[in-house]
Amino acid sequence: MAAPSNATTVIVDNLSPYTLYAFSVRAENSAGSSDFGPETTFRTLGEPPNRAPQIQKIRNITSECVEVTVTPPDEMNGELDKYLVLIQAVNETIPRKMTFDKPTSTPLTICALNPSTEYALAIEADNGFGTSPQATLIFHTEDSVPNWSPSTITTLPVVGKPEITVLWPAPPLNATEKKLLKFMNQKIQANNEDQWKIEHLNVNPNGVKSKMFKYRLVDLNPNTLYRIRVSASTVKGEGAQSADSLAQTDVGEPGTVTFKELNFDCKNGVKLSWNYEPSINSKKSPTFTVKVTNQTTSLQFNTTKQSLDIIDLSLYDEYLLRIMVLERSTIDNSTILIGKYSDSHRFLLKDKCSYQSSFCSPGEKCAKLTSSSANPRYISVLIVIFAIIIFAFICFVIVHFARGSMNFKHLLKKKEKCVYLEEISPLVYDSAGQEDIPVELFYGYVEDLNRNDALKFKSQFQILESQTSGIDSTDSGESTSSADENSQKNRYNNIGAMEATRIRLNSPTGNDYINANYVDSCNERNAYIATQAPLPSTFSDFWSMIWQERSNVIVCITNMVEDGKRKCDQYWPSNQESPQNFGNYQVTLVSESTNAHFSHRILDLKISKSVPVAERKIHQLHFMGWPDHGVPSSVFPLLNFIHYTSDIHSTGPVVVHCSAGVGRSGSYILVDSMRRHLISFRRLNVQGHLTHMRRQRAKLVQTLEQYIFCHESIRQLIRHGITRVHSDLFMRYLHYLSEENLNGKTRMQLQYEDLCECKHHPRCQMDSDVITLPGYHRSDEFMVGSWSHECEELWKLIWKRKVQTIVVLNQRDSFWRKLHQCNVFDGEIQLQHGDNFVLIQKDDQQLCVRIVNVLRADLDSDFWREIENVQKQRITYHDAPLLILAHKYPPNASSPTDSTSTLSLSMLFNDDTSLAFSICAATTLACQLETTGCVDVVQVLSSYTQIQCGIFSSKQEIEIIYEKISQLVGGTRV
Repeated sequence: MAAPSNATTVIVDNLSPYTLYAFSVRAENSAGSSDFGPETTFRTLGEPPNRAPQIQKIRNITSECVEVTVTPPDEMNGELDKYLVLIQAVNETIPRKMTFDKPTSTPLTICALNPSTEYALAIEADNGFGTSPQATLIFHTEDSVPNWSPSTITTLPVVGKPEITVLWPAPPLNATEKKLLKFMNQKIQANNEDQWKIEHLNVNPNGVKSKMFKYRLVDLNPNTLYRIRVSASTVKGEGAQSADSLAQTDVGEPGTVTFKELNFDCKNGVKLSWNYEPSINSKKSPTFTVKVTNQTTSLQFNTTKQSLDIIDLSLYDEYLLRIMVLERSTIDNSTILIGKYSDSHRFLLKDKCSYQSSFCSPGEKCAKLTSSSANPRYISVLIVIFAIIIFAFICFVIVHFARGSMNFKHLLKKKEKCVYLEEISPLVYDSAGQEDIPVELFYGYVEDLNRNDALKFKSQFQILESQTSGIDSTDSGESTSSADENSQKNRYNNIGAMEATRIRLNSPTGNDYINANYVDSCNERNAYIATQAPLPSTFSDFWSMIWQERSNVIVCITNMVEDGKRKCDQYWPSNQESPQNFGNYQVTLVSESTNAHFSHRILDLKISKSVPVAERKIHQLHFMGWPDHGVPSSVFPLLNFIHYTSDIHSTGPVVVHCSAGVGRSGSYILVDSMRRHLISFRRLNVQGHLTHMRRQRAKLVQTLEQYIFCHESIRQLIRHGITRVHSDLFMRYLHYLSEENLNGKTRMQLQYEDLCECKHHPRCQMDSDVITLPGYHRSDEFMVGSWSHECEELWKLIWKRKVQTIVVLNQRDSFWRKLHQCNVFDGEIQLQHGDNFVLIQKDDQQLCVRIVNVLRADLDSDFWREIENVQKQRITYHDAPLLILAHKYPPNASSPTDSTSTLSLSMLFNDDTSLAFSICAATTLACQLETTGCVDVVQVLSSYTQIQCGIFSSKQEIEIIYEKISQLVGGTRV
């Protein structure tokens, strides 16, 4: 090619990428051309490949690995340097990236995949100058055996039946793994057998939603020790088996006897004998109840022998004879199992040693007694009596029809009503002398008790005290709890366990005392155990009781130290790495989650030297907002705590303790018992049930203040229902709140009027420049300030409370005055302003405060994006308060009206402080939803209103909070 000029440089274009070229130059003039000079070689730069690599084949190696054979693109434009692989399951949002450097001809191996999952595969070739287009492929991984086995198995023998109920946690599977799960396998083996019996339980993939699986093993041998294992299976095979769980069946329902002989003593008595085959493996002697009846008398005898002498019988009277068997349960010593009566046998004694019987012993003067052998004297008497009854009834019907007063339909309705009332009152307590209150009247009933400085409350509590004051001192067990060896086990000298209902430990030392009593709920006996906070010397007794009673829920309602006094000793480990031993039991902390009101700890309890290892999961719920001898400032945190606790499946009595185990414990049990009762019934008797509870453990609900608080808790429970709502039910709950009542008001309007509306005139206003509000994690998680400009008071507060993040709503240029120093209580602090931070320094101490600006328009555009942005920028997330600075407008500014059709932040909140309050509430509920899957809007609204009356000025402010939460749970606008 010819150069365009006599310049010594030339540009050669249109060359192929990554190609070796040879260049040679010659000169030309008018006389001719010279020879070409020596060649110079040069390789052009490469370019990204123009075409995608080719996926030749893909092969499953295992359920979690695949092998991909791939060839480079035809036109590489360079040398192959590496393959970039992107792989993503269909249910994932972010692909996984992998790099294969210097690939050879061997296939690419991709692992860490989920079994039986559809994946999208994309491969790019990289030659060092860029990547090629993608080669894509969709493939499925193979199925696999489950890699899960139950960590714990709970076995519950069924009282009175040779059956065992088995509970185990559902596998933590994703949606694909649930589709693979085909069976849950149960293997059982009697202690005296060699073979395992296997039961395959079909699993519905769409039904694997509950937290626990439950299955009852039937047709087992009575009074037999069984080993039980659980495993999961797919079409590929069985996964790992759980550890053995031991359980012993009960003796089963007693059988019936077979009559053997009946001998007449020729006077007025008989000797009866019978045969009975006891239950298999039964080691306890049964008790026989013999019932002998004639036309006028009924005799009943109990014996442990298989024979009985019956005397003082009448001659020529026909007797009916039946026998029933009673056996004591082997798994619940307090339960007596009642069998069925045997077939009836009849006999009639006569003079001269002769008698008639439905069965006769050989060699006796006995004639067979048949149905025609009945005494004719009694038959004729019965015929006469029956004829008189029929004649009287006919006369009664004729007279009432003649008067026109017989209304059969009315009588049937009355009968039906009576039966209904009888069915809805199966309460544990006897309410005689106390009034059952219908649910519809309870709200007004409590208001009436509260009038005149709670005069009727005081009267009720005095009656309660007088009826139960002597129970603890007159109790027959006073000597037990106050004995020298047991008094040291009581935290307080004047509070012990009542003898009639106290827990008796199965102790090898023979001392069965622990300061704990069974307490009934309204509908269930021994539903709770009320106990004191265990002492260090009784830790082993406490855990022994938990194991013995099969309790898996512990409710603790006290702080370790209150008012400088020790109220409870820590009977659980402080961290997960340090399990603690208490006697024969080892306790390990598995997990701990804490919010502003309570902590939920999951503990692992096992017998230290058990072979095989026997262990159980224990839930400890620790409510920290209830002062000793006092009450919480609001009922709603407690109600939320009770609802949270009730979601945990309990396998035995719920163990409740405070410090002494009477005041706060009794209040919790009373409120929770009424909550359980209200699920099925429409009437309740708080005073009656508390009287019953105090007969089981003295001084429950210790003060008048606690008694009033219990009523208020129940009243608000009835008023607002279960306000802790699961995310799946939240939209249904919103629909419920939008329904109108007979007065034309929605339930949300009533909720606002009841909890939030300021009923003072003039309306309440913020009386300070800053207000502290609770969040989900802390009781002082938020502070809302309304300063008009930067001032010393602001920085004093920030330094004192160690605030590290400030959110400024709609920042005004005139707010920041760039102060450089400020006097605090112990000296002077220096301020250094940056673009989005302020550095505070005092001596060698520093505090960095980040400033986040948030505009109304941004909140209107995407509320949760802005909230998430604030949370990401927070320093020491949740460990320090978040300060929100908002401008407070004059009180005569226009306010929103009920005509607002669209819930817009800009239109609704004319005051930035109101917007700040709603941001705090919404953030709190979002954290609660993220952590627990539930929200309790009522609890947040009531806690805010209690701190500052009128904090929410209209129903629309409440509606917008509900709307924002509905967006989080995937619903639509309110």
